[in-house]
Amino acid sequence: MLTATLGRVRGRLTYAGWGFADQAMSSLSNFGVGLVAVRSSSAEEYGAFSVAFATSVIGIGVARALVSDVYSVRFAGGGPRSRVAAPLDTSMSGGADAEVEWLEAEDALHPGMTDDPLMAIDFGDDADADETSGYPHASGAWGSALVLALIASLVCLVVGLLSTGPLHASMLVLAFGMPLLVLQD
Repeated sequence: MLTATLGRVRGRLTYAGWGFADQAMSSLSNFGVGLVAVRSSSAEEYGAFSVAFATSVIGIGVARALVSDVYSVRFAGGGPRSRVAAPLDTSMSGGADAEVEWLEAEDALHPGMTDDPLMAIDFGDDADADETSGYPHASGAWGSALVLALIASLVCLVVGLLSTGPLHASMLVLAFGMPLLVLQD
């Protein structure tokens, strides 16, 4: 019992350590980019860079909040192909099927609606999943992130076309780079 508890604590600390290291490296690289930009540009050029950089950070943050965090919480089970039991029934074991539990709870709230195909929630089918990736719902996350990135790119393109000077070039570059930045994140 104690070794299992210590193993879980060690696993969580390792996971937290990797998260901390990732954030530290991201912050340090952003700081370095800012230093290089401020040392190699005029005040007007640095202002345009700052607007484009802030826009990219906000766009990536919005996509992360609306897409990747949602998928991270929903599919945060032990392995890439596992499903987490939703917190509807605390008596279910950790290996319980969340889809079955969800449908039972949904049927209890709205009897007969789970038979309606328009009201059904698609949890994906592991049989149709790409066996090489191990993440059957990744295509949904990529698609959602791409739609958000294209909307942000369109906004950046309009702002870039309507502006002049260094902001014009910065926003046009960001308009074409935003989908790549969001999908990479």
